[in-house]
Amino acid sequence: MTHPIEGGKIRYDRVIPCRWCAETLEKERQERYLRLCELPVGTEHMIFENFETRGNPSLVEAKKLSLSMASDIEDLRWLTLVGKVDRGKTHLAVAICRAWMKRGKAARYCFVPLLLKDLRDGFELEGEYSYRARMNSLCNVALLVLDDLGVEKASEWAQEQIQTIVHYRGINRLPMVLTINKPLAEMPIDPEHRIASRLQRESWCRVVVLDVGEHRLNNGGI
Repeated sequence: MTHPIEGGKIRYDRVIPCRWCAETLEKERQERYLRLCELPVGTEHMIFENFETRGNPSLVEAKKLSLSMASDIEDLRWLTLVGKVDRGKTHLAVAICRAWMKRGKAARYCFVPLLLKDLRDGFELEGEYSYRARMNSLCNVALLVLDDLGVEKASEWAQEQIQTIVHYRGINRLPMVLTINKPLAEMPIDPEHRIASRLQRESWCRVVVLDVGEHRLNNGGI
């Protein structure tokens, strides 16, 4: 750290990091964001540069909107990616998280069934792992990704938790990305279609259906 010089005089009321300190602080910040984001192991390759659209119109649109979400533009707050398993939804969602963190903004990735388990377990815990702390984080983090919404066991309690998160982030226009492997109208967790309605009702919401074959089948089964 060093003091800045202005007008030929040293400013003792301010300090600025040297280049080495700045690089170290940035590295530590990125590591902290990555830890808090809780991205799945083995998703290091899930970046925009590695996402192939293969000329498919729905993938082209999904990538374009995902890049817009990564840029945090005001007219796109929510992006919902709908499609069957292995269509590229999670890849794009993780890529958005990585882009946010690279720009110095916090992001939180959640596999929805595990999110609900963590919330249940939180009733017996205190501190940062308590139900209250976890729910507060999910509602207020700068960017929230809900991956695989709809595969969890449907129950009134699970429905209430997801509705609370979606409603809170909706009224506060907080950025959110969701991936769903069933049509919005068929999600077991949303029998009254309240969640589906909120995901589509505002001008800053976008829903993209990935109409494409399974990625592994299109790549020789790998």
